[in-house]
Amino acid sequence: EHALSYNITKNGFGEPTAWKDTSFNSTAKPFLDGVFQGNFNDNWNYEISNSFGKTNLFLQNEYKISTGNIRFDENMANNLGNKLSFGVDFYDNITNKRESLDVSIDLTIANPQVTDPASMRSYMINTLNSDARFLDRGIRFAEDGEKIVMESGSGTKIANFTNTGTGEAKVLTSYVLGFDVVANNTVSFPVTLPADETIEITDPFAPNTFDDSAVKRITIPAETYATRDNLLAAINAQLSATAPVGTNGRIAADFDATGALTFATTAGVKVQASAIGGVNSFNLGLTVGVNTRVMVGGAQKPATNLSEATDTQRTLTFKYMSGVPATAQTFNITLDKREYTNVADMAAAMNQKLEAEGVDAGDLRAAVNSSGEFTFIAANNNFTGLTVEGDYEGFLGFPKAGDEVKVKVADSSGKIVQEVSVNSANKTVYVTEGLSLGFNAGTLKTADSFSAAVGNGIENTIPYFDVALRQVLEVSAVVGNRGSRIDTVVTFNDTVIRSNETIKSGYLGSSELDQAKAQTDLVLANKAYETAMSVLGKVMSISLLDFLS
Repeated sequence: EHALSYNITKNGFGEPTAWKDTSFNSTAKPFLDGVFQGNFNDNWNYEISNSFGKTNLFLQNEYKISTGNIRFDENMANNLGNKLSFGVDFYDNITNKRESLDVSIDLTIANPQVTDPASMRSYMINTLNSDARFLDRGIRFAEDGEKIVMESGSGTKIANFTNTGTGEAKVLTSYVLGFDVVANNTVSFPVTLPADETIEITDPFAPNTFDDSAVKRITIPAETYATRDNLLAAINAQLSATAPVGTNGRIAADFDATGALTFATTAGVKVQASAIGGVNSFNLGLTVGVNTRVMVGGAQKPATNLSEATDTQRTLTFKYMSGVPATAQTFNITLDKREYTNVADMAAAMNQKLEAEGVDAGDLRAAVNSSGEFTFIAANNNFTGLTVEGDYEGFLGFPKAGDEVKVKVADSSGKIVQEVSVNSANKTVYVTEGLSLGFNAGTLKTADSFSAAVGNGIENTIPYFDVALRQVLEVSAVVGNRGSRIDTVVTFNDTVIRSNETIKSGYLGSSELDQAKAQTDLVLANKAYETAMSVLGKVMSISLLDFLS
């Protein structure tokens, strides 16, 4: 037992917010903050109340999700109408309420004017944080390097960006917010198209001329393509053509390292493509429809080695609204237990599962964004208010929303002091008398409790003093014993030195007749001295480190 293993607060023993754990079995550990402002001493008990009939509650961190790196090109913005259009899908696990909030940002009224990515981020953040809809729901936006992060307001809420715009606004928004889809699905060769397939491709750098457009459509003839080069030749011949048919070579098709068909500008900016006909969408690894949009993106990169993952870790739950009138729908997809090559490989497997589940490719499709995270995209509006949840740790990139935890605070007589609700891990809520309470992420068990002293805090810290005092006395005894050993060695050394000096001085000024005897005595004395020094060396082998240890 060591004194420093106790919960000693940063200001030392006797801190008013020190707490002790006698029977606390929850994995989410408490922490207290503040300075007690009362004029009394007491010991308060903090008990987890039974909330919503659950015996185990999970306190989750606040859900946060970021855009891609914010970009801005003034010529492109002018060409595409200077308007951003996107949405925020919001889910509250406590009320089970789902909402889709549409956002429109007019760049022409920005003051100061937007001229670069930094001013774009600033204008967007100020605009979004001034929106009463987000303020009412506790949603906040902040700068995160070159990105914009959206904070849901608590661990019980999930908020996601969705690219719900259409036409030029969708194209500009995809570019500015970094809604890049870099891989859809692997194309296997030879590939046969039983019918002509029309593909719609966005062109974010299209000049603003009468005969050009930000959206291109090309047709891939129905036939069997034996190799990648055969298919790319059929596509790129049209993309390289002069506008309005082609893109004047600004966009070209290629295959990425996973074997997915992708489209990018000459500057390396990935653009979205969708199969309008839908007949060959799976063959080409493309999403169906003219309005491909990002539905929901992962909050973090997923693990790709699922060979040892549990069923819970390998499962994603999809919750959405569908139909007329819209009703809540739910289904689960569990990926196979194996190691995947990369996230694109997982997306391909997810799409096979979605197809087997009967989910139309136009309703939902898995892809990968530019940050290497799972992204779900759609070609129509059949699914609204989509929420994707995995396990609480977000093993597949989508953390599950947590619970709200009620904590009952009572004094030593059992009288209720306060009852507080905690809905986010690693955040504090105010209790009373200057004190605040928080927990880290984890499970809290109903009726679990811990105690904390208020006032001088001595009651809970006396055991710490007892342990610390015992340890100090033990160390003092060891130090005293080693000090005695040092004194003995020093005394012995002094004795040897004095004896040697006596022997030598006894022969100073001796006659010639005494030389033989003196020589013999000196040899004996030297041997005695060497023997003594040998013994001294062994005794003195204790080092400074030995002494201090």
